[in-house]
Amino acid sequence: RKCPTRPQLQLGVHGLSHGQPWRLFTTSRCSWSRDDEPWQDRPGGDRLIDEGSFVHMEVDLRGVKSKLGTFAMAINDEPFEALFDDLPLNTPYPLIPVVSMGGPQPR
Repeated sequence: RKCPTRPQLQLGVHGLSHGQPWRLFTTSRCSWSRDDEPWQDRPGGDRLIDEGSFVHMEVDLRGVKSKLGTFAMAINDEPFEALFDDLPLNTPYPLIPVVSMGGPQPR
């Protein structure tokens, strides 16, 4: 069942001062969202990240194969999954790793 609001814990990158671009995925379903777009289902189906799991995030801003950066994640010793291939590279601001609480009234 899909959560009608933002899930509880989100991992990813934000622009400076939490501005866009936002690239996030959730620990509750591994669904993902960019900027203010609706949450998207994980192509392989829901995947819960449990307490004690190691989450590996890889952000490639080299622009080797494209004019955009990529974002991938892996859980524990599983292979990396590509989440985003559209991180802007020609911006005057840095991208900042984030762990944020979501939901209708985060604290």
